[in-house]
Amino acid sequence: LQARVASGQRPAASVLGPVAARVERAAVADPAAAIAALHARVGACVRCELAAGRSQIVHGRGDPRARLVVVISGPDAAADEAGRPLTGAGEALLGKMLAAIGLDYTSIWLTSLVRCALPGQPQPRAPNSSELRACVPILAHEIDIVRPSVLLALGLPAARFLLRQPDAEMGAMRERWHEARDVPTIASWAPSDLLLDAGRKREAWVDLQEVARRLGDRPDRRG
Repeated sequence: LQARVASGQRPAASVLGPVAARVERAAVADPAAAIAALHARVGACVRCELAAGRSQIVHGRGDPRARLVVVISGPDAAADEAGRPLTGAGEALLGKMLAAIGLDYTSIWLTSLVRCALPGQPQPRAPNSSELRACVPILAHEIDIVRPSVLLALGLPAARFLLRQPDAEMGAMRERWHEARDVPTIASWAPSDLLLDAGRKREAWVDLQEVARRLGDRPDRRG
């Protein structure tokens, strides 16, 4: 998350000032309260043009002490209406994938690069640089509060941003470990990608198994 969101532009983490300040590496005493305070501080954000088309801000949700943080691009219109990062077939598919490695939505933290509905059908467009500058500091702070053992970046926009590879294709980022926000990070296809091309499910399963292995091998960072 220390990458510049576009060539020649300042890092996204500088935009919201104290909101994006890195949380101390010592474990937060009450992550749930810290997350709630962060989201309250964001308030009714109007820092980018996406605000005009949303019905509500869709923040991350799940277990604020999770060992796995899953990052997607952002909510679509249905997720915006429901107030959850994922809905429908995408939510169901990711739920099945998580269940296959012994996890569910109550045991991970699911969040996104941006918090307002991204336009586009059948798949929303990628967030632009101004939208990332407005929203990514919230994501950075969430990661610092949750302090996961692993980050899973789902979809090209999330993978490219988190891995600081703005022009890379998924094939160049998958099946290897990276680091974002000092956390081991792996990239894979988003549920929407898998719904459009079922042939990618095998690749996604390989990536998810690697996440499971890393979670099994890596001790809890919080001690």
